[in-house]
Amino acid sequence: MCSRCYLWLTGTTQPNGQKQGRMPKQYSTRSVRAVQEGHRENKQGVVFWMLLTVLGGAGFLGRQAWEWNNLIGKEHMTVTVNPFGSHTEGGLS
Repeated sequence: MCSRCYLWLTGTTQPNGQKQGRMPKQYSTRSVRAVQEGHRENKQGVVFWMLLTVLGGAGFLGRQAWEWNNLIGKEHMTVTVNPFGSHTEGGLS
């Protein structure tokens, strides 16, 4: 793995480098565990954690699709129409 990719995934330099860093919060714990299992050369662990990551992502996308479907289909929200009322300037209508 290239050192930049390794640094991006793990927050440390490769393989026993001096730089230690924390992973940004946007990384999924499941994907972090998959990387850790990869370091241990545990193929089954990588597959397991990556599968959980993919399932979690699919669940997230499904919830987003449901939410936007309701906003557009049932509440008639569009880019130009605000179903929650008119825009107020400075808190006054």
